[in-house]
Amino acid sequence: MSPRAPHIVVAVAVATLAAACSLVVDTSGLADAGDADAMAHPADAFSALDSGALEASATGDAATDAPAGPCRSDIDFGTDPQHCGRCGHGCLGGACVAAACQATTFIAGETMAVGVASDGTELFWSTYDGFLRAKQLDGAGARRDIVKLASAAHIEVDADYVYTAVESNKQIVRVRKTTGVVEVLAVCTGQCLGVAVSGGNVFFTDRGGSSSLRMVTADPTSNGTALTTGLNSPEDAFATATDVYVANEGSNNIIRVPRGGGASSIFLTVTDPVAFFIEGADLFVASQMTGTVYRRSVAGGNLAAVAAAQAQPAGLLVTPSAVYWADLGGGTIMRLAR
Repeated sequence: MSPRAPHIVVAVAVATLAAACSLVVDTSGLADAGDADAMAHPADAFSALDSGALEASATGDAATDAPAGPCRSDIDFGTDPQHCGRCGHGCLGGACVAAACQATTFIAGETMAVGVASDGTELFWSTYDGFLRAKQLDGAGARRDIVKLASAAHIEVDADYVYTAVESNKQIVRVRKTTGVVEVLAVCTGQCLGVAVSGGNVFFTDRGGSSSLRMVTADPTSNGTALTTGLNSPEDAFATATDVYVANEGSNNIIRVPRGGGASSIFLTVTDPVAFFIEGADLFVASQMTGTVYRRSVAGGNLAAVAAAQAQPAGLLVTPSAVYWADLGGGTIMRLAR
């Protein structure tokens, strides 16, 4: 385990928070390709984005993929933000540099943005000082406050609720999107950090003592059933129909745990992983120490950086058209066209 305390080091005056641990969001619940159990980010919820529908950033930037058909011969695929790297590949408001889209700010002005998730209509995010907020995914309208908690770490969403880890109270809670009513679902023995929702179950990481991945249904209030223990500073959790993945930050790897319990295995090795997401055939990892967001095929291969020199990437959300992450140090939600 890194000596950072909190593990997420913020280059601002936050001395009063120095005892907190690293925070990441969980945009879990989206399964591997073909997982019919995915509930947080169903593929059809983002079909409008894939089809080239307008997606505007909070600062007014907007981009769509160009209409199908041949591009003009004078287009520079190396610099054109509407045709970056290939004909019709728009950068969603970002610049195009050397045929690669660059990240742009989607939400700005937050205090220590931590988690990010979406139900296909709204983007939801958490802040370390406890706010759960939302804004239309197409960028329209103002951001809205859902509730103010004592603190908020990773988040997950489904049709009705936002789920989050309230680290300071050692609780996993769900908050009704429309009313802000809070229900406690589980109590952690250590620090609640990650949360994933799938198939009627809530999976969460419990850091401290015998750090563990635990599972609870939406009914009882307990510390849940341990699926695996002995983890090393577990952070993010991401659930599919068959497995739960944990960013095992202290050991620099991603652990895969069968949903029904059983032996865990090392799925991926990466420096300081704090968030993990699978979308389609690709997986994404946020490395906080290196300030990098990586992509790799689920089938294997090498990690490739899709965004570097970030202040402190935390929670991840991936749709078919874009990658979003909470930048804790910058107080922003960033977006990068895929």
